[in-house]
Order: sequence, then C-alpha cells, then structure tokens
Amino acid sequence: MVKKYIIDNTKYPRATGGTPITTWLPNQIGACLEQCENYMQHIDASKLSADQRITYETIVKDVESQKKKIFDEVDSLQIDFQGQEVDQFKSRQGL
Repeated sequence: MVKKYIIDNTKYPRATGGTPITTWLPNQIGACLEQCENYMQHIDASKLSADQRITYETIVKDVESQKKKIFDEVDSLQIDFQGQEVDQFKSRQGL
C-alpha cells in the first residue's frame, strides 16, 4: 500500500529525511522481502503437508515476483529522477 501511494503520488525525488526515493523505496521493501527469503530458507518443505507445501511454494514464487516487480518499478522511477545515486540494495543483490 505504501509503495503504491508513493509511486502514484510523488513527483518529488526525495523520501522522508531527504533520501533519494529510488534508494529508499527498494531498500525498505527489499529488506522486507529479503527477510521473507531468510525465513523461507529455514523451512524444510519435505516436512510440510501437501497443502502446506503448495502454500509455501506459492509464497516463495510471490516473494520472488514482488522483488522483481518493485525493482522494475523503481527502474522506471529512476528515469524520472535522473541524477540520483545508484540503488545500493539493488547492486548488493545483483539485480
């Protein structure tokens, strides 16, 4: 919800505190998605019931999809906000 609000309503290239939005946005959402991935690595899918395994696999795919989607959206924002620093989270993740 926050991501949608920011993307839909901002024409100003700075987030709260003056951080470039193209750095702040993926770092916030990316950190949450990264934590989801960390938790998922500790789940032994072989110990899940069939229904739980389906849910788990769906969540794994959704997290991957959302991560790609947010970085695609941020890439399009970077075109609008030329001259801002390179996104460190994205660089760290090899995306």
